[in-house]
Amino acid sequence: PSHSKCSPSQVEELVLVDVDNGTVLTTQHKGLETPHLPTAAVEEFLTSTQQLQANTELSSAHLASHTNLATAREKKRSQRQQMNRQLRQIFLQLIGNLLRDVSKHLSLKHRVFNKKEFLDSRQPASQPFYNSGMCLCLLSWDQTLNSCSSTNISSTCPRKRKDQTLQSRQILSTNANDETLSLEPVAQRNSWKMSKTLGRIGKSKAPLRTLYLPSFPCDPLDSLSVSLYYTKLIVQISRTIDQTGIEDSEALAVCFYLRGIVRLAQGQSLQALLDFQNLEKIDMNFFPWDLVKHTLNSMTPEQLHTVQETEELKGLFYGTMQKHWDTLKQEESVKNFELPKMPLNKQDFRIHIQAAGIVNNPNNTDRLFDILAGGQQKLIEPKMFNELYSHWNEIKSEVDNMTLPPEAMKNLLENERISKVSNPVKTSYGLGRVVLSQKRLFLLMEAHPYCKEIARFRDIEEVEFCLPVSIFPLKILALKIKVRDKKEPFVANLKSERDLWKVIIREMCAGKFLADRHKDPQYIQQALSNIQLINAVAKCSFHQRPMTVASKLAYLDQTAGQEPPALPRMTSDALKHTLHLTDSNSTPYAVDVLLYVPGNLDPCESADTHPKLWCGLSDGRVMMYNAATWIMEQVPIQAGHSKLNCMIGIGYEQVWLGSEDSSIYIIDALTMTCNKRLVGHRNQVSDMIQEETEENGDTISQIYSCSLDGSILLWDPGLMEIKSQFQLPQCWRLTSILLHHDHIWCCVEYSLLVLARDGTQIQEVTLTPSPEGSSNLMTDFLIIPQRDELWVVCSQRANLYIWKTDDLKDPIETIPLPGCSNITCMIHVKNQVWVGGGGTTNNGKGRIYIINSECYSLEKELEAPCGGIGALCSAEDRYVLSGTQDSKAIIWKVD
Repeated sequence: PSHSKCSPSQVEELVLVDVDNGTVLTTQHKGLETPHLPTAAVEEFLTSTQQLQANTELSSAHLASHTNLATAREKKRSQRQQMNRQLRQIFLQLIGNLLRDVSKHLSLKHRVFNKKEFLDSRQPASQPFYNSGMCLCLLSWDQTLNSCSSTNISSTCPRKRKDQTLQSRQILSTNANDETLSLEPVAQRNSWKMSKTLGRIGKSKAPLRTLYLPSFPCDPLDSLSVSLYYTKLIVQISRTIDQTGIEDSEALAVCFYLRGIVRLAQGQSLQALLDFQNLEKIDMNFFPWDLVKHTLNSMTPEQLHTVQETEELKGLFYGTMQKHWDTLKQEESVKNFELPKMPLNKQDFRIHIQAAGIVNNPNNTDRLFDILAGGQQKLIEPKMFNELYSHWNEIKSEVDNMTLPPEAMKNLLENERISKVSNPVKTSYGLGRVVLSQKRLFLLMEAHPYCKEIARFRDIEEVEFCLPVSIFPLKILALKIKVRDKKEPFVANLKSERDLWKVIIREMCAGKFLADRHKDPQYIQQALSNIQLINAVAKCSFHQRPMTVASKLAYLDQTAGQEPPALPRMTSDALKHTLHLTDSNSTPYAVDVLLYVPGNLDPCESADTHPKLWCGLSDGRVMMYNAATWIMEQVPIQAGHSKLNCMIGIGYEQVWLGSEDSSIYIIDALTMTCNKRLVGHRNQVSDMIQEETEENGDTISQIYSCSLDGSILLWDPGLMEIKSQFQLPQCWRLTSILLHHDHIWCCVEYSLLVLARDGTQIQEVTLTPSPEGSSNLMTDFLIIPQRDELWVVCSQRANLYIWKTDDLKDPIETIPLPGCSNITCMIHVKNQVWVGGGGTTNNGKGRIYIINSECYSLEKELEAPCGGIGALCSAEDRYVLSGTQDSKAIIWKVD
């Protein structure tokens, strides 16, 4: 039976598939009508299957055979396993081809699929298949749905439910006398299209393993025989675990899960929970939340007390019974998009307009609602919404399918894309069509197929209506464009399109102006999105003067006029580039953590060796950019759903992230997946540091992590186990830690503590109370080892305090930070200290202070117009990157 209500037919009987004739039969029906798959996908599938070596025995009949029976069986088993892998990959590729363009019509946020748009984009012969409901049935799979969130179907998958995960990992266990299938890594099965990821996985594929089961008991009703069978099975699985290395995480996860299940059946609840706990640090996709919750709820008070007293299970008990990690929001099924039938208030309008894919940013949707509602009426009629949706789709289709003659295409600039073309009009350059791209305006001549440039947007000085001119005998007002360094303006008789072209040209000029001022190309994309919406509203008939309504949507044109004269010269000179971590139409999130991993900048080298920039957002998403090109080459990775407080890189293989949900998430940088989690803390993880030491010629790495409640844990990153831990007494706000001179330095609310390795307090650093008598909350600190100096910033006082590490009684220097309301982060770069925070005069802007660490002087004060600074990191002392509150990472040049 089908797992989805959208299935065209559901049967609960024997189904027979005639592969040769392509028919489906049941025991009660002569046949079931099944739609034909799209031709292109079928042809590629058949081409792939023809390359399979299905009849290996026949092809090798003329060759000598093995006389050793065991060798012959092993060869046959290997051939069958290879065939299974190839078949699995071919079928996954088929599904990928069927759903290649689904993501364009799918709103993951609202889990809405626009079936009508999708069907319209398919070939007529393929529509019966997609119209049958099978497409939505496929989309009900979590793995498929999340894979479709990227342009190419990739191997990055979020957590899947336990039963789905186990189904995707084939492990078939039988008696020792039977032939078996073996454990296989699932990364290859999860990867659909990205050849880069497939190549990485292929290189690191673990050896195949076989798990043999002991003989089944003769009398299954004999409790003693069954118990003995369980004991033998646990011993067999334990032996397999001991023989499996940590690098073969898939096999380990399967074995720990199976042993936990068997131990539960044998009544060993505590040992079963220990096995399940191991899954968190191996592959948390296997973790059986419901089973663990049920096991804990069914325990007696004495058993629960034992669980709480077991060190390895404290985090599990806390997370499941108190934090309720198992009650994370379950994904709803995918719904088909439907146009509204009732009047929409602002909230309903936001849901529908975002589900339709027209606008995603909440501020933009609210602005559009207010403009369409006209101020008085606070409801949008269904007719108005449907008309807007229809025209917006028409404009979108026109833009996507817009082409120019081949001769004119040769004159386009690099990466230039056409956004709007006028009707044939008379202009001061001759008869032609005015064409707008993201870079310029040009005229496509009607008589000769070539392009004559009108102006780049940065060179347009003025766009206005002009009086009748002699070249237009009809005496109709035209559009005049004044261009810098050109004596004569460009004049075009755009007729009924004149008002619309004036609005969109001014909007593009404003976008280019803001992009150049802020060194942020995203303003251009925002202007293009606004133009598309303006075009759609201008075509609507729900208002007597639609252009009056449409012109109000030129938000950038209005914003540019309210901008200050210019960015401060000091800020403009230091600003290099701005990265947008989310689309301009999407909801902005704060960038809370940044991590730069050095690499090879040589463009001839593989992209895998290039430096990487990791960015963590407040919703738990992590994005990785190629720092050589500043392009995001992978889809975002979900590391929980809470704010991320800290991030460190473990070599080039792993990235550890400390989260507010008290977990440490681990990203595999090779496969770009996050399926491991450490749960030793009971409060949000606030900071982590890595220490590397030499021992017998080998480099030993260990990780210190701390949480707000004063807990400090020492981890072995290889085994992912806690080596030691201690608790600071009466601590409620441990925000950061550092290692210096074999001591642990801790920022604890109103003081800094210097601790020995075992947690013994050696010294305390405090500041004199303010004149009002209040203590000073310390927000961040750093130590400059070359100068043996301690630098501390406080939230109440806009000052930076400096001590010598060998004399912590009084600060040797105090540096005021003018106009600063709060300080969040601080880093040391070359001979400078960069301090990030927010300003007092305008909370929407952040500030960065650059202090000379040698002469203790404030050298520069930079203004970040994109919001308060939440994170800072250095890129090889050449650039400093800052994270803002509105999903941006700003790149600054270092002197």
